[in-house]
Amino acid sequence: TAIYIEYDQNNDIYGDNDQIPSQLQTESFGIPTMFRVGFSYPFLLSDANKFLLAVDAMHQNDNSESLNVGAEWILFKSLSIRSGYRNLFMQDLEGGLVLGAGLSFRSASYLLYIDYAWADYGLLDYTQRFSFGLGF
Repeated sequence: TAIYIEYDQNNDIYGDNDQIPSQLQTESFGIPTMFRVGFSYPFLLSDANKFLLAVDAMHQNDNSESLNVGAEWILFKSLSIRSGYRNLFMQDLEGGLVLGAGLSFRSASYLLYIDYAWADYGLLDYTQRFSFGLGF
């Protein structure tokens, strides 16, 4: 594929021809695409305790196949403990471990929740995220 441009051979010189017709040659490449499939399964331990396991697999045309795995344990319908790992088996993986917790408070007319998450990003260090929500 060719891209036609106007080129200036030397930007430091004024008065020269800065509109030389030129052509850039590019190679073709595929558009990055990803196929993703996943599933989750809840385990009911009791009326107040649940455990959720989730897995999703990814196939990307510009990287290797990888898995995301995660789990959440909900205690007493108000405390959640979460853990997971992102991009397991991916080439050149940077980080991947994710940990979190959350609290939810329910009343007859609203739901209030607070969540915290910590995620490892390898060379980019880690992130901490807080979220607050209100539902009606």
